Amino acid sequence: MQEFNQETKDQIRKATLNIKRAKEDSLKRVGLSEAEYKKKIQEMRRRGLNNVEASLEEARENFEKNGVILHEAGNEESAREIIKNLLTDSKKIVKSKTNTGHEIELEKVTKDFECSETDLGDFVADLMKEDGIHYVLPALHIKSGEIAKKIQEKFGDEIDDDPEKITRYLCDIIRKNILEADTGITGANFFTKNGEIILLENEGNISLVSRLPQKHIVVCGINKLIENASDAIELSRAAAIFGTGQFCPQYVSVISGPSKTADISSHLVEGAQGAREVHLVLIDGGRTELMKNDFYRDLNACIGCGACLNFCPSFNELGKEYGGKSVGIKGMISDYLKMVNQEKNLSQQELDSRRSLSDLRADGNDSKLAKNFFKCILCGTCTENCPMGIDLSGMSRKIREELNKKGKGLPETQKMLETIEKYGNPFGEKKKTDKPDKLYCC
Repeated sequence: MQEFNQETKDQIRKATLNIKRAKEDSLKRVGLSEAEYKKKIQEMRRRGLNNVEASLEEARENFEKNGVILHEAGNEESAREIIKNLLTDSKKIVKSKTNTGHEIELEKVTKDFECSETDLGDFVADLMKEDGIHYVLPALHIKSGEIAKKIQEKFGDEIDDDPEKITRYLCDIIRKNILEADTGITGANFFTKNGEIILLENEGNISLVSRLPQKHIVVCGINKLIENASDAIELSRAAAIFGTGQFCPQYVSVISGPSKTADISSHLVEGAQGAREVHLVLIDGGRTELMKNDFYRDLNACIGCGACLNFCPSFNELGKEYGGKSVGIKGMISDYLKMVNQEKNLSQQELDSRRSLSDLRADGNDSKLAKNFFKCILCGTCTENCPMGIDLSGMSRKIREELNKKGKGLPETQKMLETIEKYGNPFGEKKKTDKPDKLYCC
């Protein structure tokens, strides 16, 4: 387990400051101020989430016309079952980074198969037996010297503590795995009403994973719906600018179906040099319910850039310990809302037999999520940096209020509230001349 010490914290802070400088340079190239560019892309993103039901129906029809085999899952368990059935005849699987795959615990299905990560950061995290620490940069906390040691231990090859040499060595292994695979699994950054799947990347692994294996499985939430491919290109640029600071991603793929050719006697044949089958697993997972909630619905507009983490003081201090099933405040809010949604579907008897938040924890760690909400310092940095303007800090504050009302706040906070209720102040029965023995905060 990688130690989250001061050296690691400094490494993360150095990386995020580099992202800040690069973002500022990229926005100059765009030719708009940060506020102007945010307004433009927010309107673009939310346009795709208007009238979702009608837009989804249009997308369904177009996916069928385009030859994409559509599967719809109401929850995580259903999604895993669909994917398991699609993998029945698979011998070797390769997968790219997919936050939706992480959400549905895709590893519960792929563990029964020979499956390899192809994103370098995820491959390194997997090699080091670590959980990813960041949506975009999962191995941000792992030092190159540790990776070099693990390579010698795992593969028997001695390699210098040199990031470029390590990168090239591991990329050769990843490419070999991709060339041998018969099934590729990816996420999707967006999908359109026209039945197109949009994928952005820098490494080139997603392009290979989606084209070289004969079967391509895409895992995606219904909230990734946008108007058209033109909007997708601009939103892909936004994800790069705010996520890593670069002006645009190295690759943007628009996939509208399996590969095909009509070069022989004008006879159309599906399955040329690209995938012969494209399956899209669309997951609701509480997103429809979220769209009905005026306060939290903006969470659906997230483009997965990770900007909310980059300058978060709590994340920079605690690393992956600051979160629930997913790291950071956005992951914590998503986890909490899912638990609340689950509770709505339980009978009173089932509710009484559980300890609410504790027993409905996504990671099984007793009340860790509730405690982590109080590690958020409500500074608003996440909201300020989010390109979609999602009020993550406001959502965190509201959830803390709800946790306090449920008796799930910090013990100190609960004691303070009880004392205020009883004495009208947080310090108890004190004379005006007495000094308080404890101080309380929010």
